[in-house]
Amino acid sequence: MQSKTWLLAVTVVIAVGFSSPLAAFAAEDVVVTGGGWGHGIGMPQWGAKAMADSGSNHEEILRYFYTGSQFGEVGDEFTVQAEPLRIGVAQYRTSAIFKPINGDLTVCLGGTCHTASPGETWAIAVSAGLCQLTRNGSEVGGPGTCNGEITWASQPGTRVEFPDLNRTYARGRVIFDAYPLEAFHVIVELPLEEYLLGLGEVPNSWPVEALRAQAVAARTYALYKAWLYRNGLRESCQCHLYGSTADQAYRGWYTSSIGDMTEAGPNGSRWTAAVQATTGKAMWHAKHGSTRALEAYYFSSTGGGTENNEDVWAGGPYEYLRSKADPGATDWEKGFSYPAFATALGLDVVTWVEVTERYVSGSPAEITVQGKKEGAALIKTYSGSQFKSALGLRSHYVTSITGFIPPGSDQVVLHEPSTGMWLYRNEHGSISNIYFGNPGDFGFMGDWDCDGVDTPGLYRQSDGYVYLRNSNTQGVADVAFFFGNPGDVPLAGDFDGDDCDTVSIYRPSEARFYVINQLGSADKGLGAADFSFLYGNVGDKPFVGDWTGDGIDTPGLRRDSDGFVYLRNTNTQGVADVAYFYGDAGDVVFAGDWDADGDDTLGLYRPSNGYVYLRNTNTTGIADISFQMGGAVHRPVAGAR
Repeated sequence: MQSKTWLLAVTVVIAVGFSSPLAAFAAEDVVVTGGGWGHGIGMPQWGAKAMADSGSNHEEILRYFYTGSQFGEVGDEFTVQAEPLRIGVAQYRTSAIFKPINGDLTVCLGGTCHTASPGETWAIAVSAGLCQLTRNGSEVGGPGTCNGEITWASQPGTRVEFPDLNRTYARGRVIFDAYPLEAFHVIVELPLEEYLLGLGEVPNSWPVEALRAQAVAARTYALYKAWLYRNGLRESCQCHLYGSTADQAYRGWYTSSIGDMTEAGPNGSRWTAAVQATTGKAMWHAKHGSTRALEAYYFSSTGGGTENNEDVWAGGPYEYLRSKADPGATDWEKGFSYPAFATALGLDVVTWVEVTERYVSGSPAEITVQGKKEGAALIKTYSGSQFKSALGLRSHYVTSITGFIPPGSDQVVLHEPSTGMWLYRNEHGSISNIYFGNPGDFGFMGDWDCDGVDTPGLYRQSDGYVYLRNSNTQGVADVAFFFGNPGDVPLAGDFDGDDCDTVSIYRPSEARFYVINQLGSADKGLGAADFSFLYGNVGDKPFVGDWTGDGIDTPGLRRDSDGFVYLRNTNTQGVADVAYFYGDAGDVVFAGDWDADGDDTLGLYRPSNGYVYLRNTNTTGIADISFQMGGAVHRPVAGAR
C-alpha cells in the first residue's frame, strides 16, 4: 500500500443548473399495466371464446361463469316478459335523417302518414316543441307533434337507414317518442328473438359454442330487463333496453360490421344460426326463482379473473356472480410522463403509487398514491374504477404501476467524471445536482458517518486518495485519506455488518479485492487490508452489494465478454454463488435496494441512451423500473438513501 500523503485538493464549482438533455425523461416514465376491458362481472366474452376453442359447449361455458345457473324456456319458466321489446337507440334528439332501402316505408307523425320511397332522404326536426318532416329538403305537411312511427313490410328485405346514427334497421318498427324539452327519443320496437338477431356483441367468425353462449346470455339479460321494467318503461329512454353497451349493442342490420365482412345474410349467418339454435333458451337461478331470468351480465375480458358482483357494484353478493379465472384474459399497458401522471391524479408531484389491496379476482380494491400538492405532502386513495377514470385506462383491472422507486429504497445517482457534477434522481423523478471533486475523480456513494444516509465519495486514481463528504451538498471533503495504489477501483460498502460503510478497492491488474473495515482520517494512509482475495478474471468489472440481506456487502463482477454477472455471498476467494446473464455490451452494472426489501439487486446504466434499468431480483429478465437520466458522459455510483 502507499505510504505518501497528499494535501486535499477538491475543486468545488458553484452549480448553475444543467442542460435539459441531462434531465430528459422518456415519454413514458410511468407505465401502468393491466388487463381486460369492461366491468368484469359475469361472463367475459373472450373467456367464452377460449373455452369454446378448448372444446366446451355453450351450457358448460355458461354454467362456469354463472355459478349454479339453470336453463329454461321463454313461455314456460319465464312467464314474466314484455313483448314486444322497446330498444332505445337514440335519446334527446332534435333531428334525425332516415332513408328507405329496398322498399317503401310508411312514415306517420302527429296522426298524418306519408309514403317514403327508395332514393329519397327524409328528416325530422324539432322546433318550438313541434316536429317538421322534410323529404329531399322540402317540407312535408305542417309541423305537429313529435310522436310518430316508421313501419314497413317485407322484413327484413326492406330496411330503414339512419345515416347520422350509423345504423340500419330491418325488423320491427321505429318509434319517435316526444320529450317535453323540445326533443324526441328514437326507439326500435320488435319481438325478443328478432331483437337478438340484430345484436353485434361478438364477431360472427367466433366458434359456434361461443356464439350460442352469447345468444343465451343476451336473451337472459333482455328478459331480466323486461322483468325489471315490467310495470312501465325507463323514463330516460321510454324503453326496456338501451341499444348501446349501456345494455346490449343493438346494431340492427349489420352485426358483422364488428367482425369479418365476408358473412352472408342480414346479420351474419353464424350469429343468426346461434340465435335460432337456442331459441327461447335462457337462464334462471334459485336465488330469484324460475320465473325471473338471472342478471346475465357480460363484458369483453379481464386481466385474469372475473369479479364478485359486490366488489364492483353496490349491494349484496349474488351466488351466480362469483369470481372465476378467465381463460381468455387479455393485457394492455399505458405510459405517462411524470408530470402528466401527477396532473391526472390531481397532484403536483407523485412520489409513490402502489396497489395496496386487491379483490379475489386480482383487480385493485385500493390504489394508494403519495405525492405533493402546493408543497404539502398528500396521500390519496383510489378504487380501481376511479383510477381508471382519472388516467383514461382501458379497464379498472390494474396489475402494476412501474417507474417509481419505493420510499425507503435506494435512489439512483450519476457522476460525471469530466466535470465533477453529481445528478440525484429522487423518488418522483426530479433531478438535482451538486459539484464535488476534480475532473477525472472516481465517484461512489456510502454512509460514512453511520447516520443511514449515503453521501458522495471520491477516489483519485492518480494518487490513491479518498475524499468523503457527509452531506449531499457542495463543499470540501469532511474526511480525506489514502488507500491503495494508483489505478485501483474504489468499492464502497458495509463489509462487516456494522451499518457503517468503508472504502475498499479492487486491483484490476491482479483481479484481487482488498477489503478494509475502517476509514482513514487526517490525510493519513490506512494500513493493510483486513483481508484480500482473488475473484474473477482480469478485465472483469467489479461492484459490491448485499445479495442475501444479511447486512454485509460482498463482491460481484460483470464479464463483458459474455454478459454474465457473478455474485459471491462471502468476502472470500471462491466460485460465484449466483451467476446469470444480464444487460447488453457496454452497460455499466451497479447495485442497490430498489424495492426496499433489505437485499441488493442490480441496476444497469446504458451510456448509449442515458437509461437506467433496475431489476428487483438477481435473475435474468427485463427491468422492473426504467427511466432516462443522463448521457454518455455519466456513470452510476450506487444508491443514495
